Amino acid sequence: MLQGVPAPMQRTASWVALLAVLALAAFLTYRPHASYPLPLHVDEWFHYAYAQAVADTESATFADPFFGTRTISEHAEGGFHILLAAFQQLTGADWTAFFRFGPAVLFTLMVLAAYAYGQRMGAGLPMALLVALLPTTLRVLGPIFLVPASVGMFLILVLLLLVHYLGRGWGPSVAVALGLAGLAIIHPTFAGFGLLITAAVAGGSVLQRGARQGSWPKLRWVLPVVALGALAVSLRLYITISTTPGTITLAPLRFPLVRDFVLQVGYIPIGLFVLGTFLVVMRGFQAQPSLFGLTVAVLGLLAHQVVFTLWGWGHLAVYERAWLFLALGVAVLGGFAVAQLLGVGSRLAGRAGFWPPLARRAAPLAAVALLAAAGVLGVRQRLAQPYYHVISPAIYRDLRWVRQNIPEAQRVLVDPAIAIAVAPSADKYVYAAIAGNLRSAPQKVEQALRFFSRDSGLDAAWLRANDIQVVYLPGGGLDRPGLQEVRKGVYVVADGGP
Repeated sequence: MLQGVPAPMQRTASWVALLAVLALAAFLTYRPHASYPLPLHVDEWFHYAYAQAVADTESATFADPFFGTRTISEHAEGGFHILLAAFQQLTGADWTAFFRFGPAVLFTLMVLAAYAYGQRMGAGLPMALLVALLPTTLRVLGPIFLVPASVGMFLILVLLLLVHYLGRGWGPSVAVALGLAGLAIIHPTFAGFGLLITAAVAGGSVLQRGARQGSWPKLRWVLPVVALGALAVSLRLYITISTTPGTITLAPLRFPLVRDFVLQVGYIPIGLFVLGTFLVVMRGFQAQPSLFGLTVAVLGLLAHQVVFTLWGWGHLAVYERAWLFLALGVAVLGGFAVAQLLGVGSRLAGRAGFWPPLARRAAPLAAVALLAAAGVLGVRQRLAQPYYHVISPAIYRDLRWVRQNIPEAQRVLVDPAIAIAVAPSADKYVYAAIAGNLRSAPQKVEQALRFFSRDSGLDAAWLRANDIQVVYLPGGGLDRPGLQEVRKGVYVVADGGP
């Protein structure tokens, strides 16, 4: 609370600031979608196809929408597809609207959840602002994309809110169990992160009993050493990779490197995270059990990232998605650190000497300056982040035309790079695809690309032999015997002939 300012005015200012942060989060998330009405990332197209298949069949068991060669019955992220299909069926909205407006709605709710959680420790606005600045990259995803990982981040914050009330009857325990179950069917990796937080809180409750017997004061000096050790190793690895390109050349190494994570999240939030981690560890479990659990989970995953980067030990799925979780942990713990700096004045009120009055004035000013700088730099970086388009709106209209006007066709031959968009747009199978995790055999990809070359040697007979009824080449210009152009760029394979 600001000394000398009336409480009603402070509450009004707090609500105005919260609305500004929520508006910023919605703006940053919606901006890449404003001029492009389609899914941005290949993963979005993948989940679009699966969710549409769930809605069309009204079942979690359906034919593979991309190739039709197998039956999908148990997908690790099937809960996300069922949830998205349910929303579409309830609202009747166009599928593309979910991927255009859904990220902004989900991320705004996520920032609001961060505020609600932070308010329990007087850190609502700092946490909300730092969460609103979470990065999105093509490699590790993020809130700008409507993917299971984005829902996972939101549910992690909800889980933190629920874990905060553990030990206060059966209600919170049941809610946490349901939250973990929901995470498990939407994004199993994030369910593991949530389970790690819950386990740390449960373990902390055991330590709390020991604290009453005097064992915690001894243990509390061990945890800072472990925490600072993990941070020091990470910093050393970052410096090594940054200053000596090519130093790390082991085969198991995957992108992004530690340097990429630091640059995307920002130096100021990471510095605040280090301070927040130190404060949480020093105060122990008793101060904020849920925050303690988050800190343990973040440090554990940070150690995993370092070990996997150096020696390839660990799990690739954990490595790839832990960056998002770590970014969320940086924002939450950094927001906590800002709140502690802002509260230095009230904690040192009345103390004499040289340092207390100086700290009472300097700490809050430093907190505001750091938060403002993090906000300005973060917004600039988010606005500069480039995103690619899998297909153009014109191609999407062509594929929708194929869906509506050639219903009898089952398989389409297109450039494998855009094939992932055919299943949800045209409701057709494809011959070959190469996008994200959807990759055909190299021979099929090579044949698909060769067909569109001038002297490919592949004709309508080859298309019929591979059960292909439609060929699509954006812009047209394909001259092949046995193909009839029914719309510019859309060709139907004749039943007979050459």
